[in-house]
Parts: sequence; structure tokens; C-alpha cells
Amino acid sequence: MPRLLEQVQNLIRTRHYSYRTEQTYIYWIKQYIFFHGKRHPAEMGATEVSAFLTHLAVARRVAASTQNQALAALLFSLSSRPLSESAMARKRRTRQALGASAVGIYQRGWHWAKRVRRPGEDGCRQSGDSAR
Repeated sequence: MPRLLEQVQNLIRTRHYSYRTEQTYIYWIKQYIFFHGKRHPAEMGATEVSAFLTHLAVARRVAASTQNQALAALLFSLSSRPLSESAMARKRRTRQALGASAVGIYQRGWHWAKRVRRPGEDGCRQSGDSAR
């Protein structure tokens, strides 16, 4: 049986994804595995994925789009291998749990962006503005 990364690579190529997508997904899956001490992803669930995404956000300070890219790669790796019934249930719980946290990350970013003022919004004139 092929190893996990080989399975992911074969599935990506079967689905005709771009070479760059293949490289990116493999990169994020490797980062996830190394972050958790080389444990196999089949042994991990939503809490480990959430911890990894939190690490990306807090320690590595990556953008929300990068977190979404990492999440997409991890979810793809979950779908790339045959799963038992218990693993299928764990996968559903992972997607449900992460769906809420991904939305939370997006909403926190949106609320922060709404608080940031654009130049000139505070009532002060900018240089070059005429006093009409």
C-alpha cells in the first residue's frame, strides 16, 4: 500500500490539480505531521488540526488565507485514503468543528478590518486636500 504522501500525490494527479497545488498540499501535510511529532494523521482528529491552525495563526502569524490553504490540504489528505466507519465519523466531526473555527477566524479578521480607519476618515484633512 502506498504511503500517505504518495496517496495524496496520486489523487491530486488523478484529479488533474496543478503541480503548484500538489507541492503546496504536500508541504502543509508535512508541516502538520512534523508539528505533531511525526504522528500519522489517521491517529489525529479535530483537536490536533485546530491546534495546528492556532499555531499557524499565533506563533507563525500567517494570514487567514494561508490558514485556509493549510486546512484545505489537511482535509484533502483525510479524503485521500480509504477510511473505516469510525474514521469517517471522526472526519465528519473534524469538518464540523473546523468549519466553525474557520468562520470564527474570518469574522474576527472582518471585525478588526472594520475598526481600521482609512486616511481621512477621522475628519482630519490629508496633505494635498483643499480647504473648500
